[in-house]
Amino acid sequence: DGRIGRMAVLAAYRGHGIGEALLEALVQAGRQLGLAELPLHAQLPARDFYARQGFLPEGPECEEAGIGHQQMRRRLQAVAAIDSRTEAVAITTAIIHRARRRLWLHSRQLDPGLLDAPPVQAALRRFVTARHDKQLRVIVHDAAAIASAGAPLLALFQRLPSVIQFREVADPIDRALASACLLNDAGDFYFRLIGHRLDGESAIALPARSQPFEQQLQRVWDRSRECSELRALGI
Repeated sequence: DGRIGRMAVLAAYRGHGIGEALLEALVQAGRQLGLAELPLHAQLPARDFYARQGFLPEGPECEEAGIGHQQMRRRLQAVAAIDSRTEAVAITTAIIHRARRRLWLHSRQLDPGLLDAPPVQAALRRFVTARHDKQLRVIVHDAAAIASAGAPLLALFQRLPSVIQFREVADPIDRALASACLLNDAGDFYFRLIGHRLDGESAIALPARSQPFEQQLQRVWDRSRECSELRALGI
């Protein structure tokens, strides 16, 4: 039925990407079998590991053999609905973690409560400080409000302006957009029609579905102005 049962890496070999490679091999095997989804029952300490690979939590935590567990699932061929903050944090973390070289973020005011969640912040720091050439393009609607709020992403931008680029929408049509979107160059996306809410739709490794969102963000980016005023550190 496609259920992933037990995964383990010898203690001496952990922290080297072996677990992620093993999990990706299982995902590819599921695709080759034509499975629509892969469910698993994760121990709570491993929940973030699976979330980084696009497995979304489902339902409440439970206890099994005295150990806390979380049911999780990754869809392979279809869009998944995001209905809770827990799911929103998981899919946001996955999209950032799985990005190869480019990330797009369209958010009116940098989504307090989502982008500042610890797993998301850890993924962002890992992405922007990686050795390979990386680029995070951020489109916002109110740069002044973001500056006064002092969002964590703004602090990263001020330290790494060559990696993170900010633009503020200028065209009246773009300013009327109420949606929010996060996507990467691996075919992953998380789109919210109403940007101040977390419910929306997402997909992992479905480039045909993510490409129209990227094309739209590129058009908005081209019409927007550079937020040079956000570069100044508050000293």
